[in-house]
Amino acid sequence: MARRLRSVNDEAFCIETSYLPAQRVPGLSAEDLLGGQSLYELLRQRYDIEISIRDREISVGTATEREAQLLALAPGSPTLVLRIVARDGDGRPIEYMRSINHPHHVVFRSAAPPAQT
Repeated sequence: MARRLRSVNDEAFCIETSYLPAQRVPGLSAEDLLGGQSLYELLRQRYDIEISIRDREISVGTATEREAQLLALAPGSPTLVLRIVARDGDGRPIEYMRSINHPHHVVFRSAAPPAQT
């Protein structure tokens, strides 16, 4: 598990927690991501794992005391919750990620599917 607090201009906007199967990423530690390196780039370079499919779910959550403290919210405040299942080229899950997002600092956009002709 790796947990990262993301911020812009010293203002926290999300808490990301990633779970990866240890047998697929031996030796990976949270310290590997301290320099701000992309997790997916690290997976590609070190483990030859390409991320190709991502299942996404966006919902509304409620900030726990710790989440509220980190995101400068009142406990119980609404949050935007993003869950992602990232898959390798063979469709096997490689990451489950849960992101708790400040509702005033994060906007999610989604591209429309191509038009059917």
